[in-house]
Amino acid sequence: MAEKKEIKIGLLGCGQIGTGLIQLLQRQSKFIEKRTGLRLKICRVLVRDPVKSRQGGINRKLLTTNAENILRNQEIDIVVEVLGGVTAPRRLILDALKSGKHVVTANKAVLAEHGPEIMQMAYHCRKQVHYEASVCAGIPIIRSIREGLLANKIDLLMGILNGTTNYILTRMAEQGQSFAEALKEAQQKGFAEPDPALDISGMDTAHKLAILSTLTFGTRLRIKDIYVEGISQIDLEDIKNAEEFGLVVKLLAIGRLVDNKLDLRVHPTMIPKTHPLASVRQEFNAVYLHGDAVGPMMFTGKGAGPLPTASALLSDIIDLASSLSANRQDILTIENIYWGNKKIVPISRTKSEYYLRFPIIDKPGIIGKITTTLGRYGISLSGATARLAPERFGLGHVRVITRDALESDIRRAISEINRFHIMRGKAVAIRIED
Repeated sequence: MAEKKEIKIGLLGCGQIGTGLIQLLQRQSKFIEKRTGLRLKICRVLVRDPVKSRQGGINRKLLTTNAENILRNQEIDIVVEVLGGVTAPRRLILDALKSGKHVVTANKAVLAEHGPEIMQMAYHCRKQVHYEASVCAGIPIIRSIREGLLANKIDLLMGILNGTTNYILTRMAEQGQSFAEALKEAQQKGFAEPDPALDISGMDTAHKLAILSTLTFGTRLRIKDIYVEGISQIDLEDIKNAEEFGLVVKLLAIGRLVDNKLDLRVHPTMIPKTHPLASVRQEFNAVYLHGDAVGPMMFTGKGAGPLPTASALLSDIIDLASSLSANRQDILTIENIYWGNKKIVPISRTKSEYYLRFPIIDKPGIIGKITTTLGRYGISLSGATARLAPERFGLGHVRVITRDALESDIRRAISEINRFHIMRGKAVAIRIED
């Protein structure tokens, strides 16, 4: 029988994700050892409060409040970072690499904002950084793009990458809840943080899109390269209108090659009910992509939570430990990571169909006035209807579906229409993707 190889791990952080990793490793350690010949041992855990009550039977002797007890420990092979935030994790990841440790992280924000610096340091130190858990938790999308789909040129990436927003939009569509009601329920069930700003603003999704787009298209990205729009302005009226038009509203991350340039966006999107992403409900995540060899593909599963995230972390740890045990040097060069050098398409130059809603005071000729204005900006329509607001005499909505239109033209037309005296609020614009 082959000799068992012990790999020692230092864990930075012991919140829900860190605790989930410890529990999963305790549960699966014998199974992992039987399949791989590896003994994985967590020997130090960084915490803020060592006397805090913790689940999972964690040995208090392993706890430390000093990161140096992990970074300078010569016996530790792999450092796992699950602290959250950006500033401290960035410093600790860089220090871990400098100290000769390989790194596994679930931190999408630090990778999206400091990925090139971290990867450059890893290459310089001849160490590896694994980050499967940073996007879609238990869905192995990063490994699939990096390894399983390596023979493909991927030209489209669309995803529901945030469980909080998907849960909110699902409850609005299926239960008729307002945005505020759906958000409150998501918080009560643990699907939304007490401060949900990062999720509902779309920034959490943008961080994940930056990571996936770097892998998919090989271009060095900055967060400001991605157009970001959240869901807080989505009204129940728009959810109901989408249903009437055979559409569903989702917060989508979109990465698309257009004439060898990159179109990168995060925003609420209406998609047909027949689209594969339309049936992804509640807190689930999904990624839909198109490769030139495989065609369309869909990945779906739980995109958040302690155990799904711990599953991805442990998968990375096993992969890293296996390479260490076999004395492999799986070191990526910067050229292997950033090979695309694509220019980014400004949001003003993007094209799509649009759903437009104009809250109006009911007057004769309203539809004609609005559609004539849209026509002056070169915006063609596939449909336009008006509906009075229930129990609100003299008030209503004009609803328009456009054909493909330039974003800048849509914005200019809306800006003019918003100044009409018949408008009783700002126009709503939601892009449509098929």
